[in-house]
Amino acid sequence: MQSVYQQAVSLVITIGIGFLVGIIYDIYRVTRGLWQPKKLGTFIGDLFFWVIITIMVFTLLLLGNWGEVRVYVFLGLALGFLMYIKYCSLKGQRIISKIFFGIYKTIKFLWKVVTWPFALIYKIILVPLGLIATGFYTLGRFIKKIMAKIKGKFKGAIEKMLALLKRKGPKDQD
Repeated sequence: MQSVYQQAVSLVITIGIGFLVGIIYDIYRVTRGLWQPKKLGTFIGDLFFWVIITIMVFTLLLLGNWGEVRVYVFLGLALGFLMYIKYCSLKGQRIISKIFFGIYKTIKFLWKVVTWPFALIYKIILVPLGLIATGFYTLGRFIKKIMAKIKGKFKGAIEKMLALLKRKGPKDQD
């Protein structure tokens, strides 16, 4: 049998574990709010959350009070969780959101650093090739217009010559 002192220490430990469960719950809430899963995603996320919480609480209870489960353990877990939700949850969610935003910004910055050489190579090689291709396209359109004008003038000149030949016609030699 445990002494009152040991039971009080176990109660404080279980309150701390309940508080930690509240923090992890807020992490899950913020993550779910950012991710916004559908019903299946919510179900899988909830299941994963409870499996992790169960394993964590079981492990911490084994370390804290040799896994003895008594009424004060459940009261301590509930009290710690409710204290966190009541007094710390809003601030905790803001802090967690800022941490996630910082992680997002860091990943975005690192992505830019990693992809920068490839973007530079792209600009050095492909942009000039694009300009050259545009130049050839423009030159081709210009040549096509000139050829159409020349063709139109030659066609008109040939038609005039044929018309003149038809008018004069061949001279009959009787």
